[in-house]
Amino acid sequence: MARQTKKRQTTVGEWGERALIRWLLNRKQKKPARTRFPLEIGVGDDAAVIGSRQGSRLLISCDQLVQDVHFLIDRASPFDIGWKAAAVNISDIAGMGGRPLYLMVSLAASSTTRSAWVRSFYRGFLKVAGAHGVSLIGGDTSASPGPLFLDVVIIGESTRPILRSGAQPGDAIYVTRTLGDSAAGLQALQRGLRFPGLLKRHLQPQPEILIGQALAKHNIPSAMMDMSDGLSRDLRNLCEASGCGATIDVRALPISRDLQRFCDQMSSDPRHLALHGGEDYGLLLTVPPGKAKALRRVGAFHCIGTIIEHGIELDDGEAVRPLPEGSWEHFSRKDDS
Repeated sequence: MARQTKKRQTTVGEWGERALIRWLLNRKQKKPARTRFPLEIGVGDDAAVIGSRQGSRLLISCDQLVQDVHFLIDRASPFDIGWKAAAVNISDIAGMGGRPLYLMVSLAASSTTRSAWVRSFYRGFLKVAGAHGVSLIGGDTSASPGPLFLDVVIIGESTRPILRSGAQPGDAIYVTRTLGDSAAGLQALQRGLRFPGLLKRHLQPQPEILIGQALAKHNIPSAMMDMSDGLSRDLRNLCEASGCGATIDVRALPISRDLQRFCDQMSSDPRHLALHGGEDYGLLLTVPPGKAKALRRVGAFHCIGTIIEHGIELDDGEAVRPLPEGSWEHFSRKDDS
């Protein structure tokens, strides 16, 4: 009898976060019967959308933050870690043009963690939450034998949430702020370099709630999301959700003076960080041609490209080539360092 070869099991590092999300999207789930709060959008956007009979919709999202993956506990203060934990979740609501309402945070830490550290963490968390009118309503605490671990849930609301899935060929692609500053701030933090503006962008990100709400109020974007994983990854996610492609004009990428100065010192190309650096937490949006004037009335935005039928391309004025992978992806072995 022939020996059967045991099939090798795929690891999550080989599978990847996007493959997991696609797998979950194909699972059939039983929906609650006769609920006043039906699920409208589940896995795959900045937040889940739950409807109600009153016309308003609940937006619910969560994020995990793990020591040495999302923050460096020996380089960032507990206040900054708390700030970031709240801010990145509030940014998910901004990405859908919603209003944040409530936060819940669970904290797993060693029993030897100093109480002063924990108090400072919550002060930072409550500082940014309060600035956006958000209340902390609960959570959990646990002892952890390993790295410090945070899990945050946010609840928001919107009458007209903007999804990732509405982009159409011919739409212009915009971002709301300069790109790559947070990634440069992380590198500066790791090297002990003094770039205060970049460090602040990394340690204390500012969610763009008011801009997101204004865009949703005037029904301007065809698609929108917040930028957490880097332009090259976030744009790929938006295009995948919308079933389209994109061309990015490399010359139009908004680069701050601080980033340019940092890259001059490092002898590196700021466009690389602008394309692939994560945790900018601005907004990425697509706008139909007929709404360009309405967009200008809301504020100043950076037009960086155009939605096309297929493929994701970079145009540097001399050649058009495929946009390479390079941004953050959870489970990817190249990001385990």
